[in-house]
Amino acid sequence: METGRKIRWVLVLLAALPGLVGTVQAEQAPLVQEAVLVEVIPNPAQPVLRASYQSGGGWAVTSKTYIDAAIMVFDFGDKKSVSRATLSLPLEALYPRGGKAGLQLYSFADDGNIDLFDYTAGASLPIAEFDAMQLSGGNAAATLAVDVTGAVNAILPNSRFVGLRVRSSAIAEEVAEGVPAWTGVKFRSSYTLDYSVGTAPTQPVDRARFDGSTLSVPGLSAPGVGTYNVGLSLADPNTMAFELSTATDISAPGSISGVGRSGLQLLDCSAFTAPPGSQTLAPGKPSYNSGSGILDIPAVLYAGKEYHLQLQTLAGSNPMRFSLLSAEEAQAGGGVSSIEQFGGSLVTQPTQDFVPLCHGWVLIGDTQNNRLVERNVITGETGAVYPFNTIPDQMELDAGTGTVYLSTHPESQRMYQLDLGSGAFSYHRLTEGGRSFIPRDFAMGENGNVFTLLFDPLHAQEENGPAEEGLWMGIFNRNGDPTVAAIALQSPVRIEYDRVKKHVFLTTESNLVTFDFNPVSQTITFVPGTDIPVGAGCTDFSISPDGARLAYSCPQGNEMQPHTSIADMNPRDYYNTDGEWFLEGAPVSAVFDPSGNLLIASDGAKLYFFDVKTHRLHDSYPLGLASGEKVKKIRLSRDGKLVMILLESGINDDSGKIYWLPLPNYSPL
Repeated sequence: METGRKIRWVLVLLAALPGLVGTVQAEQAPLVQEAVLVEVIPNPAQPVLRASYQSGGGWAVTSKTYIDAAIMVFDFGDKKSVSRATLSLPLEALYPRGGKAGLQLYSFADDGNIDLFDYTAGASLPIAEFDAMQLSGGNAAATLAVDVTGAVNAILPNSRFVGLRVRSSAIAEEVAEGVPAWTGVKFRSSYTLDYSVGTAPTQPVDRARFDGSTLSVPGLSAPGVGTYNVGLSLADPNTMAFELSTATDISAPGSISGVGRSGLQLLDCSAFTAPPGSQTLAPGKPSYNSGSGILDIPAVLYAGKEYHLQLQTLAGSNPMRFSLLSAEEAQAGGGVSSIEQFGGSLVTQPTQDFVPLCHGWVLIGDTQNNRLVERNVITGETGAVYPFNTIPDQMELDAGTGTVYLSTHPESQRMYQLDLGSGAFSYHRLTEGGRSFIPRDFAMGENGNVFTLLFDPLHAQEENGPAEEGLWMGIFNRNGDPTVAAIALQSPVRIEYDRVKKHVFLTTESNLVTFDFNPVSQTITFVPGTDIPVGAGCTDFSISPDGARLAYSCPQGNEMQPHTSIADMNPRDYYNTDGEWFLEGAPVSAVFDPSGNLLIASDGAKLYFFDVKTHRLHDSYPLGLASGEKVKKIRLSRDGKLVMILLESGINDDSGKIYWLPLPNYSPL
């Protein structure tokens, strides 16, 4: 008899189970009221705002036709914080299904009187979830104890009355027929809430945690602002509104972010540091985007589970307040819905091309205002503005001389140059062999030489001319003087040059051609067997840093049979491939990182990170593009630390957009 009495009143909880304790407390909050709120379920699809009616008996069960929730309200008087609070729930009966009786515990700030709306009051996240069968050892006379310290501390600044609600975690439509027709538990209504007065306990700062009162986020990166250890207090537990309470700056010292710099200064990445918070972001880490006001925390430990939380800044709030946008249980290896979660984006003027500079700075060709503009995609800053006389089109940087070469729309018989040192434009008319040419594409060579894709607008007037389509390749110096005779071509759309292997590449809509170039003699020699099809409608071209590999992005791949991969091509023997990088959709753009160990590619829906040598996938992430947004090209910042994704924009569009994210650091596979 004595043993049975002990079993009945001893807390049947293991200390190792998170959120559940059995500690004796110094004081006890009076139980003001208890009841059972019942939801009758005529239509499960309709949102529930309140209970159908009020009952009693300590039921917390779910059946196919109704849900009973046990409600209890405690009075804490003038207490404003506790160091510990434990709710005791004495069992009367267990009604398991499949050997389990899952329960969820919710909290809410109350007015001291239970009403039908208390059925849904408070936050949608439970403060604890547990299996009553496991915790009681199957003993229907046991008492369960739950740590509710965080929930109590969140409520007391707003209300003296702490409301708690226990319900079965079973889904009504999934409750199988049987006897009894419900699952859950029945409590004896002698609930108690023991507590100790004192300051709220502090949380470890090893990771993002939420104790029901304080959301602790260490290492939060805010691009353009810095990196912080942040604490957010739950200001309104019923609406899940948070308020910034602490923010400790842990940014690396000396970050000057290029403020006041422009032109040539943006080419020397060692002369200034990155904007605060821009280089420390990584997939799966917490971040704050000052542009959108979104606080994204991919993995928050709460009530023994990991959640992915997203919060939105409330405009004009001081101190900063945040509303909860979403809270979902974190999935292993998942949770990323957009690359903006660990990077960002900048809405720019419409541009057909861009030149990546240092630490988030880019040079865009503003087609709306006919000018070139320096923008920082991380901070949103605008640097120097270079007024122009027509619509800028394609751009190529000669970093050695600080010169930007550009073509225009409509096409012009001028090779325009912007001197980043002086900010002045100049141009040269390109002539060779008695012909005047329009430049269409550029590739930088050694010593200021410019490999140029040319069009002769008067070719139709030349009888039996060598270039049937009026297309040529020429090499000009920075003064616009030809260094070799122009070469007639057929249907080229792109020109590239590799300074390592001294290869010139010309592409058509389907074919690829390789030439050897001798910088000393300025001679160009065709590489036999290279003028062959390697894909149709191709959109981008990248050369590995060692010149040994090519990545040619084509919608149906690089081989005869359509597929969604990019072949690892040899620059002199294309079909002597070393493997392929497989995407889920049609390749749009790809670029090698400075080490040559990583290929970053996109199919317009995802961003892929491949190991170059093994061709294995490190990771892929959804781009999260809005409707109508399309990827044009992927490039890396001049320091090689940021991935930048330029979206397509029409010449007369209202705006353009560039997404960015720090280049992840992967070990070779």
